[in-house]
Amino acid sequence: METTQLKQFLKRLRLNPYFSLGIVLAIFVSLVAALTVLFSRTTTELTFATPTPTPESNVLTQLPETVELVETNGQWLPSGLPVTYIVQPGDSSWKIAEAFYGSGFNYVDIEEANQLPHNSTLTINQQLLIPAKPIKTMSADSVSVDLNPQTLTTNQSYTIQAGDSLWLIAERELDNPYRWTEIYVLNRDLIGNNPDLIYPETKLRLPS
Repeated sequence: METTQLKQFLKRLRLNPYFSLGIVLAIFVSLVAALTVLFSRTTTELTFATPTPTPESNVLTQLPETVELVETNGQWLPSGLPVTYIVQPGDSSWKIAEAFYGSGFNYVDIEEANQLPHNSTLTINQQLLIPAKPIKTMSADSVSVDLNPQTLTTNQSYTIQAGDSLWLIAERELDNPYRWTEIYVLNRDLIGNNPDLIYPETKLRLPS
């Protein structure tokens, strides 16, 4: 009986082209519906897997015009740090430090935080981490009272050039910018009470 029904079905399928077309269309519609459901699920899974973007408020492309300081544990730190800064044309580590800290001497903190070579040239669009560090300043009050010019030996000299500071001279000639206090103590009679005020062509004594 089942064989007879199957033969009748196949005969009907050959004789009726509309019936065959209906079956093909039904299969096509079912396939499209299945693909639509599968694609929808995949899209949903990819949407949930998308990472949350980093807030743009922590990335700056302009140097701040003012520096706001906050006192923390007896030290003055710029507020709002750390941030990421995108280097712009004309920038240097010193210029960036002056803008964010109010003191160019903090450029060593920027170099250290970003593992930059000493006095390296920055590139446009380079990303720099500006760390939260205390303000570095130069003043006669910051010179240790333990430093005695009689105990400092000297065997070399240096003639001040335009754009120099004791910090930069100590960094370049002594490989340690914090030794600027030794240079100041040795040359206080020439420099006076303001170590930040030095003049080109002045010949300084340098510690050994």
